[in-house]
Amino acid sequence: PVVAIVAAAGWLVVATEAGETQFWLSSAQRAALEISASALAVNGAGARIAIGTFSGKVALLDSEDIVAGIPPEVVLIAGDAVGAMVFLPDGSLAVGTWGSSVEIFPAAAVFEGGVAAVTLAVAGEAFGYVVSLAVVGDWLCVGTGARTVQAYRLSTLPQNLSPAHSWSIGEVPHSLASRGLSLVVGAGHSVRIIDVVNGDHHAAGMPASVGAIARVGGGLAVGSGRQVFLFGSLSGEATDVLEIGATVHALFHWPETDTLVVGTDAGSLEFFLLSG
Repeated sequence: PVVAIVAAAGWLVVATEAGETQFWLSSAQRAALEISASALAVNGAGARIAIGTFSGKVALLDSEDIVAGIPPEVVLIAGDAVGAMVFLPDGSLAVGTWGSSVEIFPAAAVFEGGVAAVTLAVAGEAFGYVVSLAVVGDWLCVGTGARTVQAYRLSTLPQNLSPAHSWSIGEVPHSLASRGLSLVVGAGHSVRIIDVVNGDHHAAGMPASVGAIARVGGGLAVGSGRQVFLFGSLSGEATDVLEIGATVHALFHWPETDTLVVGTDAGSLEFFLLSG
């Protein structure tokens, strides 16, 4: 299956469970690294790519390294299999693990190597493994196997290591996305919108299990079974439905070309030009 898709400096980076991380230009693969990735993240400038693995390591490389074929020089040790990653606004990297923790590596470590500066112990014991991460305003939102989403206040770290909010979702929240101060949660057969400030949330049912969510401009793309539903806003009806050849496992909106890239459990990529 395609695990994750991100973009960095014009490259599309595609993680697969088949044992390689692929690098694409437009819709043609140009390079690959023999890394079986479990998660991907790109920093705000799009220059630094993090590749998380099932062995608990995170490899970091620059987009220029891809072109030159240079292997990653910096490897961070997260300890347990990496379930999700996200870069924080200050350039540090949050790594969610299957060992029920989120390891936050400072920005310097992303470039030079080093150890985690902050460790968040995610409640839930046996099922606390981290499946998804997203930053919404000042909150780091953590989706867990215990069917909860926990929100940690970034401005109070490292003094306060307890979650400011914890929401019970009822299903495992495999996909998280941010939009303004709303958190979009894909879990089971539904998409939930949670206001992280006041906790208000509403849910919309989907025809099949939600495999992925991506922001598309002011709207959303939701992968459900073998379909992708496009929403112009968080509250309206779907404006379009794309039929996919296999179950949707990953979604990414490439703003430069206004292309929606769909990764499937069959390991295929499908490209949809949204404009025109």
